[in-house]
Amino acid sequence: MLLHQKKELILFCFFQMLLSTQLEMEKMKVEQEKKKTIFVQESAREKERKLYISSTMETVSSTPSLSRSSSISGVDMAGLQTSLICQDDPFDHSIGSVSASGTNLYDVMRMGAGSSIIENLQSQLKLRDGEISHLQLEIGNLERTRSVMAEELVKLTNQNDDLEEKIKEIPKLRAQLRDLDQRYNTILQMYGEKAEEAEELRLDLEDVKNMYKTQIDELLKQRHS
Repeated sequence: MLLHQKKELILFCFFQMLLSTQLEMEKMKVEQEKKKTIFVQESAREKERKLYISSTMETVSSTPSLSRSSSISGVDMAGLQTSLICQDDPFDHSIGSVSASGTNLYDVMRMGAGSSIIENLQSQLKLRDGEISHLQLEIGNLERTRSVMAEELVKLTNQNDDLEEKIKEIPKLRAQLRDLDQRYNTILQMYGEKAEEAEELRLDLEDVKNMYKTQIDELLKQRHS
């Protein structure tokens, strides 16, 4: 029974070690997934930033051609300057429209493929977190079971030690038993001899009694005669 308990404890420890290793691997996977998510987010932001800058540059470069086409149509430069002074700057409008388009593009990119990838990674992270929590729960149960098994093993070990001490005393007890048996046989032999002597003495005493009785009877007969 003690050997069986030891084997079970060893198996529990080995299984706990495997779960701990698996837990560490899952944690490493989660960290890698987090780094991957951060990298994807940064890459998406970088691509959006570059696309926004490229769109802005294209819009700005197209503005002079619009001005040249306006001058070719016969508009007076002075009047154009006056209109530019009196009216809002069209370049400001173009910048504002580009900014708005850049913002819309950022929103589209964020809600498009990049968003789906990030959501997928986040769902994988949640799944990994759930697996880690489950593994931690199993490890906690195994630790409690191991504690109970360890206490039981200590009790059985103490009982085994007591039994081993008693087993060590068996040769001594056997020697004492042989000595007692020898003494008993000796006493029994002496008792037999004494009993035989007592029986002989009893018979001798009966003979003496009979002899005295015979002598007394003879003396009494002699007196009467």
